[in-house]
Amino acid sequence: DNSKKAVAELIVKLDCDILGMQEVTSVCRDDLAKLVKKAGGKKYKLWWENTYPEGHKNVVGNAVFYDKRKFKLSEQNIYYFSPTPEERSSGWDEMKYIRAALTAVATHKKTGKKFFLIATHGPLGKIANAEAGRLLVEFDKKYNTEGLPTIVVGDMNARPGQGFHQNMCAYY
Repeated sequence: DNSKKAVAELIVKLDCDILGMQEVTSVCRDDLAKLVKKAGGKKYKLWWENTYPEGHKNVVGNAVFYDKRKFKLSEQNIYYFSPTPEERSSGWDEMKYIRAALTAVATHKKTGKKFFLIATHGPLGKIANAEAGRLLVEFDKKYNTEGLPTIVVGDMNARPGQGFHQNMCAYY
């Protein structure tokens, strides 16, 4: 509640084409799109996915704002950083939070050029973070069936030399 108006105004001011966000609450989700429009950002569409199971006390997810005049998102997916990535779940040494990645094919409407988008929020646990980097690569291979260039956005919670970073650098 304290920052959503400022975030909406910043999105419009920066005139982003695509913006990945994490830890987006349902309050922010419900109000942010309206506030962006009110601030002059009528071109944006919001894609939001709750990472927590229905009925959980947390209603928090990853989100992507994108310029709907310029881009179309297709083949949208979500997976979780856990040993069971296709189920809402957490794992390894980070059980407190459910972390996930959103993936989509983004198509530039004017040129038809495409890229593969990953909007993520990496886990804090050392093992979970390394496994998240491995899963990012695994699911890029699974969902990026056209071999498109990949753009990864979000808070990876990783530093150079850590497992997440090493997995990413070895593949990308």
